[in-house]
Amino acid sequence: MGNGGRRRLLNYLDANFTPSTTTGRWLLSPIALPVGIVAGATDAVVLHPLSQIDDAWVDTVDVVWDFGPGTDFRTVLLTPLSAVATPVVFGVTWLWRSVFDISDSIEMSPAPNVGKPAAKSLEEDK
Repeated sequence: MGNGGRRRLLNYLDANFTPSTTTGRWLLSPIALPVGIVAGATDAVVLHPLSQIDDAWVDTVDVVWDFGPGTDFRTVLLTPLSAVATPVVFGVTWLWRSVFDISDSIEMSPAPNVGKPAAKSLEEDK
């Protein structure tokens, strides 16, 4: 819970329900402390693990279902093994991502050649 981006409920409470004055903070501290503890526990046990499902699935597909360049026969042979390994790999990856602060799997960089015009060949210019 050290990463501020992973604390969705605590960030929401801080942004919307924090008094602006020091006196208000002191007066609400008997209520804010238990609410903050419950919000932190909810972030750690429910919200953060739920937010890691998609990244765990991307990791599982990369590890188990990406057969790489190969023949159709190889794909047919590896499909049953991948089907058996998928729940195990997904469960371990999801648990690992839920416990540790690991960066997201989804790349933020655009795909190559996106927004770039296609290169012309020399033959087209003639």
